[in-house]
Amino acid sequence: MKRTYQFSWILLLSSAFLLMLTNSASVRAAPELTIGNYELVSTKRITRTVFEYTYKADVTNTGTDALEVSATLSITAPGVTVLDGQLSFGDVAAGARVTSSDTFAIRQDRQYSFAVDALRWEIKSDANPTVQWTPSSLYASLAAGESTTTIASFVPTANATNVSVGVLPELAPYVSVSPASFPSLMQGASYTVTVTVSAPADIGMQVGMLDGTIYLKQGQKTLATQLVVELRLVDELGGILVEDPDGGALYPVNQFILVMTDNGTLADMQELTNSVGGRVIKKVPPINAYLVEVPTTTIPALKTVMATLVSDPRVDFATTDIVPQNYSVPSDLNRTFAWSSRLLIVLV
Repeated sequence: MKRTYQFSWILLLSSAFLLMLTNSASVRAAPELTIGNYELVSTKRITRTVFEYTYKADVTNTGTDALEVSATLSITAPGVTVLDGQLSFGDVAAGARVTSSDTFAIRQDRQYSFAVDALRWEIKSDANPTVQWTPSSLYASLAAGESTTTIASFVPTANATNVSVGVLPELAPYVSVSPASFPSLMQGASYTVTVTVSAPADIGMQVGMLDGTIYLKQGQKTLATQLVVELRLVDELGGILVEDPDGGALYPVNQFILVMTDNGTLADMQELTNSVGGRVIKKVPPINAYLVEVPTTTIPALKTVMATLVSDPRVDFATTDIVPQNYSVPSDLNRTFAWSSRLLIVLV
């Protein structure tokens, strides 16, 4: 009975130990690197029994991505000396096999037996880290000349060195990050960056909605998981500017000009705009027109609201509020041109 009791404890402890190893491996995923597939590059005879051999070798990675893989050779077999025991492989992706960029060399006295099993390699690599950003995204809505500053933090999943902070080119004119680089990152440590988002003094020629990312880069590799940044440029009237894919006109996606009939009153206008959750911003002289703001965020939604209001008999027509871009007075004053509440001079 005593033996059965002891055996049961052995099974229990063994199972717990195996479970601990399994859980540990799943949490701490890492590169799994082995060296083999030796290729003889050259042979040089030194004496009757002593020869020098130069080889290349492959490294196989059955784990996660590895950066800057290198290996150092040692041999304990009699009659064998390491002449050059350093190999470099560069970056080795998960599941890849890479041939060394250089060679290793040994000297062997053939009076002694030797097998490749006697080769012992110490392999070094940097795991390809990912980062967890907090918050995972940033949003800014800015008028001309405005700026805002916020703090974001990230935690790397592995050690890394010489890491730079980059901004996608689409956002680079508006977004700056400090610091711009980190000499080293430690696994599990938290690091902060200061993100400053600025709108240009003149946003008349700028697209109103911009999306991009802030990212970390080690050498030529961009680390997985990036900080998403969304920037909306609004004009002095609070319009969220967008570029129409049909023709490229620039106008607010949440505002438009509504022209009433001659008999339409301000009370009529307010009733109509309230029915679509909007509001009247200002009157647009010299006719019975008003700049209206509505809670729309897309061009189709804006045009749907405009069509709804135009169906009312008190409304003459509606039009998007085009932002002037390099506007000049046409030589033919009878020519049709875009309406805009943002023109300083209204031609009549």
